[in-house]
Amino acid sequence: MKRIAICTFSKALNYGAVLQAYALKRTIQSMGKQAFCIDYHAGFYPDTRFRRKLRFLWKSWKKTFSGYPFAPLYFYSFIKQYLQDTPKLLKKDLPRLNGHFDLFITGSDQVWNAAITKGDTAFLLDFVTDSQQKASYSASFGFSYIEEEFKPICARLLQQIPHISVREQTGADIVRELTGKEVPVVLDPTLLLTKSQWLSFAKPTTRSRYILMYLMDDNDKIISFAKNLARLKSLPLLAISATPLKDIPYLMCTPQEFIGYFQKAAYVVTNSFHGLSFSINLNKTFFVDRLPPSWPANSRLEQLLATVQLEDRWIDNLTELDATIDWPAVNKRLEDSRKKSFDFLRMILNQPTPNSHCCLS
Repeated sequence: MKRIAICTFSKALNYGAVLQAYALKRTIQSMGKQAFCIDYHAGFYPDTRFRRKLRFLWKSWKKTFSGYPFAPLYFYSFIKQYLQDTPKLLKKDLPRLNGHFDLFITGSDQVWNAAITKGDTAFLLDFVTDSQQKASYSASFGFSYIEEEFKPICARLLQQIPHISVREQTGADIVRELTGKEVPVVLDPTLLLTKSQWLSFAKPTTRSRYILMYLMDDNDKIISFAKNLARLKSLPLLAISATPLKDIPYLMCTPQEFIGYFQKAAYVVTNSFHGLSFSINLNKTFFVDRLPPSWPANSRLEQLLATVQLEDRWIDNLTELDATIDWPAVNKRLEDSRKKSFDFLRMILNQPTPNSHCCLS
């Protein structure tokens, strides 16, 4: 049985990061392969707001002993159970992986965002000696452009990856600019799993009928919108946020509970890509806002909304608060994109590769 190594952000204290890694691994396993997440200790922390999250947890602990004041422990438990598949490796250790796997896949998430990786070329699979064992799945640059200083090394290493797929059209444009290659845009791994698969994995909350707000940036505009929606609908407002929000109950939860909170929400208000992806996949009535200019990552939100033709769910585009969503049509578009994404995965997983495995210790 083929052994597949996944090089992604699998150790971040971030719901989207760990759930996309879990989803890709589970999908590959469902296709009859062995899948392993590389336990790579990169020379950076994938969440650039790590210090901000620590302040959040400290404030939370001081404010209350209820809930989940030690949320990182719940992330670590999830990571250890589902994503920690190799010994802990530093950059210098990665070449040891050659000979242990048939294929190395980089992605998904913003593995090619140099602002996050600090130019770490491990996520461009520079440590893999056989180029025929390299591929990317739904990799993202995060930005709609790439800094000039990173273009030469990025172009050289991308040329050495024979099978590339990206998460956004802007990423496909960058790959074309750097290599001349036309590459497919595929779904984020969280969208490869169906609604029923996620709900079987979720831990449902005992709460029901609430508005869930999941934010990457807690700006006044989106918070005011959510509060107004809660007032108009006479529903409680709950938040999963990077920092405690004034007068709004906030949640710290495990990744399984995170899905459970989406499951029971009456409405979702978000400016997060994975907040949007779970809202769509679980068929939740949602409202989405663009991130402020300091976050040049709106292309991923725009790409996903365009894929399922729900551009009217932008807060700025709303003409009617109670406009319904045609979920059968949305699910059909999602399923069409899911099929194309599975076709790409199936193609790279079934490519002939060397078959020389030895024990990794």
